[in-house]
Amino acid sequence: MDQAEDDYKTAKAMFRTHRWGYTCFCSQQALEKIFKGAIIELVNKRPPRSHDLVKLAKESSLELLKSDFEILDEITQHYFRVRYPDVYKKIYSNEKVAKTTFEQTEK
Repeated sequence: MDQAEDDYKTAKAMFRTHRWGYTCFCSQQALEKIFKGAIIELVNKRPPRSHDLVKLAKESSLELLKSDFEILDEITQHYFRVRYPDVYKKIYSNEKVAKTTFEQTEK
């Protein structure tokens, strides 16, 4: 949870400094670590080596709404998208995606 908190704080700092791609990436990482921590604590098993937030959320035994899974599926994509310069320029050129992602992560 400490690492998740660090990633959350980094996402927040990246948003304040207009680093939209990193805001999204760190938001994804914070959620990934929360779900993996829940798998360890609540399910008492080793989490899978995956960055798929939907898969991790399902394994975590946390109760989520169907709409939450749709949001998690979208946030998962940021793990990969930030690595490709052409995609990065297209998606992370303004604050819209970062703001939505960060707000959804906070919820």
